[in-house]
Amino acid sequence: MATGGKVHQVVTPRFGRIEFTEAEILTATVDLFAFEDLKQFLLLSSPEMRPFECLQSIEKPDVAFTLLDPRVFLPEYRVEIPPEVVKELQIENLEKVRQLVIVTIPSGKPDKMTANLLAPIVINLESRKLKQVVLTAPEYHTRHSILEILEKGLKTDTGE
Repeated sequence: MATGGKVHQVVTPRFGRIEFTEAEILTATVDLFAFEDLKQFLLLSSPEMRPFECLQSIEKPDVAFTLLDPRVFLPEYRVEIPPEVVKELQIENLEKVRQLVIVTIPSGKPDKMTANLLAPIVINLESRKLKQVVLTAPEYHTRHSILEILEKGLKTDTGE
């Protein structure tokens, strides 16, 4: 993973030893909910994990969040990034912004996985800053069943 610059490493229970450079670190501009002491993360992805990605803490290697682009299962999902967040994350190019949601997968029950559509993680890939943004959209909440959404979409697509 590490490219250019001084190489650092972190050993995680999930991925083992990960090497990275300062340029790969993502910094939270404010605390993630319930993880106030964590500021530095790596965004990990691989063909084996797709469509999921992982937001891995550098400070606490045992903390990692499973992330997913919500448009994978809900194509109409849109997040209006508030102007203050655009400024805070130093967003100049929306094409360099990722909007991902935290996925919870209960142990041994992947069919019960849920996505937090109410508080997506917004990442500016240029400034390497991220923030969890709480939306005011009433249609979104913290535990949307991914499989239920997919099943509804399939029924709609097939005309059932």
